[in-house]
Amino acid sequence: MQAKSVIVQMNRGDQTAPNTGTTAIVRAGDLADRTMYYRHDLAGQTLKNPHATFTLTNDAAMRSAARAQQDQLAILFESDGALFTDPDDYMVPAPSQPLFEAPIVGPLPEDLGFMP
Repeated sequence: MQAKSVIVQMNRGDQTAPNTGTTAIVRAGDLADRTMYYRHDLAGQTLKNPHATFTLTNDAAMRSAARAQQDQLAILFESDGALFTDPDDYMVPAPSQPLFEAPIVGPLPEDLGFMP
């Protein structure tokens, strides 16, 4: 059977799909090289839960991040899984600092990372 195209998109501080659960999936599937990590803690947002911000927001910066993440998915599937890109490359305007790790950098998150 041919390998499937896969991507894991996880968000720092996601209260709907907490990092600890997603980390377990990434570890079990050895998918760190196919995991995109959105650093909501660096985005300067007042929204506490980044889960819904990629689809339901009036904030222009979050719409840009949402579109960039959607572009990453479209490119991955259009290329049959060959191209795993960085959503920071598609943000308009470009963020002052990278908001995405693609692939995830460093150790997998073991904490919840909820915003205060």
